[in-house]
Amino acid sequence: LDAAYKLNSRISFDGGLYRITNRDMERNATLAAMRTFYNLDKDFDAYLQLSHLMNSSRATYAVSVGANVSPPAGGAQTGTMVGLRYKF
Repeated sequence: LDAAYKLNSRISFDGGLYRITNRDMERNATLAAMRTFYNLDKDFDAYLQLSHLMNSSRATYAVSVGANVSPPAGGAQTGTMVGLRYKF
């Protein structure tokens, strides 16, 4: 499920709710993500993203990847990201 909203010519929001279902291993998760974009120029944006992942009791999915960053089975994780986006 995704949605987007343009507040004005400079600021827009989008986000989504995503579900991972793994019936064979009974490992499921739900991810909620929200992004805010600030238009600096026609093709150049600054953005902020916030995500929260909720695992089922056997799942160990992570918002981010890397060594030792996965939550324990059944745990949750929150991640943020700030960046610049250039569209060409």
